[in-house]
Amino acid sequence: MKSRYALMLLALLSVSGLDAQTLTVSYVDGHVQLQTASGLSTLSIGDSVPREGTLRVADASYVELAGQGLTIVCSQPGAYSVQALLSASKSIGATGAAHAISTLFSKLVSGPLKAQNAALGARGANQSKDTQTGWVTSDSEAYLQSGKDLIRLEKYPEAIQELQEALEAASDQERPEVRYYLASAHSLRGDVRSSFQQISKVTCSGGEPWAADYVLLKARILIDTSAFQQAISLLTEQGGELPQDAQRAPLYHFLLALSYQGVGDVADERENLARVVRIAAGTNIADVAKEMLGGL
Repeated sequence: MKSRYALMLLALLSVSGLDAQTLTVSYVDGHVQLQTASGLSTLSIGDSVPREGTLRVADASYVELAGQGLTIVCSQPGAYSVQALLSASKSIGATGAAHAISTLFSKLVSGPLKAQNAALGARGANQSKDTQTGWVTSDSEAYLQSGKDLIRLEKYPEAIQELQEALEAASDQERPEVRYYLASAHSLRGDVRSSFQQISKVTCSGGEPWAADYVLLKARILIDTSAFQQAISLLTEQGGELPQDAQRAPLYHFLLALSYQGVGDVADERENLARVVRIAAGTNIADVAKEMLGGL
């Protein structure tokens, strides 16, 4: 056991890597196996995973691999080539795709900034009311608005704290929306595991004001957890008016391009990147899309 943790430490801290061919299991939940030429073994935290191996992820299981400056996540059942996962992760990281996605999504997720809530937070919200209407703001609503404003200000740890308070105070009807914003804050902070845990508990009928952005967020989290085919299905089947939404279409097509890249569909990846370049000319995401097109 000691040798396993020593290997994990070396893989995470070494600049060049003691073994450039190997990743390490940094987190696992459920049942995940590694298939190699030597046979099939069940993975635990600290185990090494060679790039020549294949991951076999059971239903309701989740695994994170760390090393070479990357974290690779699998959240859906199936068999995954470690080499393919590594290549996809490196490609996304090298182009600045993650930053481009976060920049666009942070502008969508919180809506207009409410300066008073952002400055004061939601403390004592149950005592806040409009003096003209006499309407009292609930704890959950006030914490939620404060969390949204803090997301807009890119203060993600503070936003998460406010949204956790909102979740504790929320009714059953309010909880899906709060969890959606919690998943958003965790995703923008770069915490894939927490964003996945929250979005997995969200149900969205499609009529909510945040429904369109929920599809985009869930697609991003699916991409972050190597569920590329599921992301394609979500975007193409539940995308609705997103391709025609001027504000959201660039992010929609960019996420779709990354999903097609993950499954090796170069033609559809190229088509969606070209759309991003055309409809979002002069923006960061268009520049990233153009760079990705040049590499195809």
